[in-house]
Amino acid sequence: MATSISAVRTPRLVLAAERWAERHWRPALLATALALGLATRLFFNRHAPLWFDETFTGVIAGQHDANGLWNWLRAELTGPLFYAPMWLWARIAGISDVALRLPSLILSLAAPAMILWRGHPDRDLRLFWAAATLLWLPAPILSSDARPYSLLAFQATAQGIAFVAAMRRTTTSRMLIWTTITTAMGLTHYWALLIGLVQGSIVVGTRPRRALATWPALAPFAVLIAWMAVHLPFVLRFTGGYVGSSYTIPWSSIVSLPGVLAGTPVFAGIGVAAMLWTLVERLRRGRSGFGGSLSLDPSPEAWLGISGVVAVLLFFVIGVYRPGFAPRYLLPSCPALLFGIAVWARWALRFNAPAVAAAFLAMIVGAVGLVGSSFGTQEADQRHSFNLERPSEWLMQRPVRELVFVWSDPDAERSDTGRMAQVARFFFDRAGRRVAVRQIIVPAHIDANGYVLGRAGHAAGTAILWVANTPHLGDAPRNPDFARDARWDCRDFGNGLAVSTACRLR
Repeated sequence: MATSISAVRTPRLVLAAERWAERHWRPALLATALALGLATRLFFNRHAPLWFDETFTGVIAGQHDANGLWNWLRAELTGPLFYAPMWLWARIAGISDVALRLPSLILSLAAPAMILWRGHPDRDLRLFWAAATLLWLPAPILSSDARPYSLLAFQATAQGIAFVAAMRRTTTSRMLIWTTITTAMGLTHYWALLIGLVQGSIVVGTRPRRALATWPALAPFAVLIAWMAVHLPFVLRFTGGYVGSSYTIPWSSIVSLPGVLAGTPVFAGIGVAAMLWTLVERLRRGRSGFGGSLSLDPSPEAWLGISGVVAVLLFFVIGVYRPGFAPRYLLPSCPALLFGIAVWARWALRFNAPAVAAAFLAMIVGAVGLVGSSFGTQEADQRHSFNLERPSEWLMQRPVRELVFVWSDPDAERSDTGRMAQVARFFFDRAGRRVAVRQIIVPAHIDANGYVLGRAGHAAGTAILWVANTPHLGDAPRNPDFARDARWDCRDFGNGLAVSTACRLR
């Protein structure tokens, strides 16, 4: 009798659990994503110093007048649509580490908020896209970085929404919204134009007559072209020697691309496995395509996901053949990829909910792990090890009259010494400490130590600040070693990952 009662109760319990899950899984997923998305962004890297590139943001945001801002805008690789608002923001909030990073945090949270508000008419697509954006592991890195990447992610999210709308009904007004956003992305960072090129080609290629009829929507590009006429000559001169790197990406590294995009290979593998699982199951049942049957005309939603994949592959090919390409240039394509995950999840939910649950559970576990690691002792990373803040703070423990600045990367030879002096003394200026800067540029392929020691001198109040992203250039060491001169007291802040060394006279 007990067995019979148990047999009756078990299906009822199962059915009750299924009904509860069907009724509450959406708010549960959204609440979990919101909580973890907020926690990862608030706690990750909260104590990290400004890394080298963030110091440029601080210098430009801290310019005393519009003329100083304009001079910097014409001689910096990142576009004016990031630096000009940061300059205005600094007039209100100042140039502390928190103030410089706060806009990135706000924009990192604004992107999923925009998705939930107007991301798509379909509720499940909005939910999955917002959840994936909140749980995406690289997002906390972007939100704690005083650089343009959170802005680019926000812009690219808005671009994706506008692209789907324009694909659904290709009108001049809808295309104008898309071209305006794409122009803004180009004015933020030129690499962001590649995803725009892919999406524009899709619109023209799939709807040629309607697209050509919307030609007045190209008007915003005139602003971008005008800016490029002023700015692009500097960029081409500076990047002619391939900024920051002399190596290319090997073709074999394409297998690690999902891990780079997801933030970790483990959870990328789980997500890819879940997608393959649903595809194999659907094909085994004799059906394919995201609508239940094979379609030669993808939906606008599918085209957005495709645009992200194509742009990422194009970026990878560029990295194979062009030295100096950085993985962060993939960022403008990632919102389209995250939307592609949402399209897959909505499609797979109809016949394989466990696969969808597994993919999002992997993202949740990754976010929980990131929150947990934020409260422990975080391992040093290469970017924040390449910094001026920690060595400058150590040097300021004693009076400094002259700061000998050594940036022994190849980029230093193409940089303006006057502007680099502002970068070198940024933390001194912020602390109200006056210091003169003398930059020493180390020629390539020579022993940097002897060269710097021979020119630094030993006048009272002299200090050395030596940084490099590339410890070696060919066979010549670029990192400091002052053991040969006992008069210098040196400390390494680079954690073995970069050169960030400060020296003062004993």
